[in-house]
Amino acid sequence: GNYNWNAALLISTTLILVGNILHPITRRRICFALIMAFIGVGLAIKCDSRAAMFALILPALGLAIWQQLLRRPLIWRIAALIITLMVVMIVAVVISAKLNQYDDGIRMPLWRGTFAVIKQNWLYGTSPNGFQNALALNIPEDYFLSPLASNRSNHPHNQFLMILASWGIPCGLALITMILWPLFIFLRHYLSFSRSEKFLCWSLLTLLLHGMLDLVLFEWPTNM
Repeated sequence: GNYNWNAALLISTTLILVGNILHPITRRRICFALIMAFIGVGLAIKCDSRAAMFALILPALGLAIWQQLLRRPLIWRIAALIITLMVVMIVAVVISAKLNQYDDGIRMPLWRGTFAVIKQNWLYGTSPNGFQNALALNIPEDYFLSPLASNRSNHPHNQFLMILASWGIPCGLALITMILWPLFIFLRHYLSFSRSEKFLCWSLLTLLLHGMLDLVLFEWPTNM
């Protein structure tokens, strides 16, 4: 199988397993959880997936910071959100300039081609089956300079872009809202949930973030 999908499945299932082991916390359970985490994350590292490691670490940092902010006044959360958005925009600009060298020139051309598809089919979309043909007409030439380029691409390595291109902007935004709204409600009441539920949220965020960089929400077994 694909090493990215293997890493995504290993990380997401390991997080769920560790969360259940640590509910409730005892010394034996902590030791067992550490062993399981070492095995699961170790196998994921063996898959050599940078996207999977990024998707594991970033939500962990975000959830840790969010948990502390929920204990602070509302003004702290608003200020933190503004600062975070500014940092994300700066990082996005820096990363976008270097992304091609990290992924052998695959993602950026595919994303540019998908944006063109969305612009042409913004109202009704291409349908999932029609996306591949639409992308073939819009994919930039520099994509084919990559050693990993394929003759046909059925996914842009970003699940939200796939949704918008397939279903159009109105229906695509509705579907994305259906995905993100429960997560928003969960994060709003984050402190009231159990440890196992927080690990489940971490697992979901890992898959969701990885899905913005690869096909892990599109291909079996993580598309279920």
